[in-house]
Amino acid sequence: MNNNIFSVGRLVTRQTLRSPNSSIWRNALIDACKHFEDKPLSVLQTPGGFIRGGFPMKDIVSGPKSNASDFSMITKAAGAFISKEIFSKSVLAALKKTTNYLTLGVDVREATDPNLERKAELVGTYDTRKGRFINWTGKSYPAAGEEESLVYCTNYKSHFQYLGKKRVLILACHDLNMFSPRSRASSAPNTYKAKTSALIQKMCDKFQPEVVLHHPHCTDTTKVWITGWVGVRRWITSAETYASGINYAQYYEVKGKCRQPLETVLRGTASGNVTDYVMPV
Repeated sequence: MNNNIFSVGRLVTRQTLRSPNSSIWRNALIDACKHFEDKPLSVLQTPGGFIRGGFPMKDIVSGPKSNASDFSMITKAAGAFISKEIFSKSVLAALKKTTNYLTLGVDVREATDPNLERKAELVGTYDTRKGRFINWTGKSYPAAGEEESLVYCTNYKSHFQYLGKKRVLILACHDLNMFSPRSRASSAPNTYKAKTSALIQKMCDKFQPEVVLHHPHCTDTTKVWITGWVGVRRWITSAETYASGINYAQYYEVKGKCRQPLETVLRGTASGNVTDYVMPV
C-alpha cells in the first residue's frame, strides 16, 4: 500500500443488499478487492447498513438517554456476527492484500419483539494488518422520526480516528447533517441537536480532520447530502478528501426511479483521491 497518498475505494451497491445474505456480503467484499488489487487502497468504504443483523434490544436504552455501555454491547455483538458470518479466510486475505482499513456500515435492529422499533446504526473500522476492529462509532445525530428508537452513539470521540497517520472523521448516515447550515439554523438553542453539532464542531476545530468518510444508507441524488457537504467545506477547511459511501437507491419507503444518474451521484459525493467499484445489479 502507498502510505504517502491516502486513497479511498468505495464499494458502491445498487439496492442489491437489502435482503440480508451473508454470501452476497462476502462476495461483494472479495469482488471489490479484486477490482482494486492493482491500485491498493488506504481504506475500502462501504455504504451505511451494508451489513444488517438482529440482536435482542428489549433492555437496551434508546433515545436521548442512550448510554455507552448499551452501545458497546451492541458493537460487540455486531463484531462477533461479522467475524463468524462475513470474515471468512478468503475475505480476510482479499482485504489484507488490497487495503489497510475497511469502514463497514452495520445496522442492528431488535430481533425478538416485532412491536419494538429499536435500532443502532454502526460503522466499524477494521485494520487489515492487525486483523481486528480498532474502532466502532455510530449515528449520534438522529433523523426526524427516530429520536426515540435510535440507540445513540454518545462517545463522540469515536468519530475521530487515526487511519495510519491521517486524521479521519467517520460519520454514520444522518451525522453529516450536523454540518448542514440549514440544519444548524433550524435547531433550537439548547436542544440535543444544537448542543451536539456545536460540540462536534469544537472537536473538529481541535482535531483538524484531513479526511471525512460518511456512511449513508440510500443516495439517489446529490441533493440528499449537498448541504451537509457544503458545511464540511465551510467548517472543516483541513479536509482534503471526503466521500459518502453509496447505495444507489431511494429511501426504503419510496418507490420509483432514482432521481439522478449513478455517475452524477458518484461525482457529487466525493472529492480527492476516491475511486469506485460498482457492484453489479
